[in-house]
Amino acid sequence: GTPKYVSRNCHLEKEQGRRDDLEIWCFMIAEFFHAKNISWRRTSDRDEMYKEKKKFMTAPSKDELALPSQFIEIIKLVDKMTFTCAGDMKTINSLLDDIVKKEDMNTRRPLDWIGKKMPEKKDDRKMRKRSVERVQDDENSDEVRDRRSRAQRRKENAEKRRILEDQLFSLSKDLDDRRTPDEIRAEIRSRERKKRVKLRARLEE
Repeated sequence: GTPKYVSRNCHLEKEQGRRDDLEIWCFMIAEFFHAKNISWRRTSDRDEMYKEKKKFMTAPSKDELALPSQFIEIIKLVDKMTFTCAGDMKTINSLLDDIVKKEDMNTRRPLDWIGKKMPEKKDDRKMRKRSVERVQDDENSDEVRDRRSRAQRRKENAEKRRILEDQLFSLSKDLDDRRTPDEIRAEIRSRERKKRVKLRARLEE
């Protein structure tokens, strides 16, 4: 888990239970009230984190923590839990109800982060932009190559047809064929269509 929120047992590499879950919850709720409640939030030293968390759980002070007195009581209840203890959830829920009433909280209002996104770090935005650009470049290059290939084939076929039409027109003149160039072109295209139909029929057999 995130070092800032893991329980003391996690720091000590001990087996974790229900108390650890509630301990982590205490850290997060305390931070919701005020960031300064998490005194270890700016350190990356694991030993220092453990010491501050131990102080937070074993000797929570109303003078040092920006927390309702009822939540201080919840922290003390969680700290007293044993490994097999399920926790006095009835008392914890009652204390939470008291906090809601005292702080005049509207529990029906949506949480203030609903519908919002976490702000991206500058480096993350740059990396994502580069990644999107690379994908777009790859897609565009494939599309461009495919488009150029089709255009080239059409150009080559048109040139072949033109040469063939010129040859047939010259031949028809030598044979005293009185058809116009347009009529010759129409016949050539008709023959090409018939060839394509025959080829398609063979492939489907």
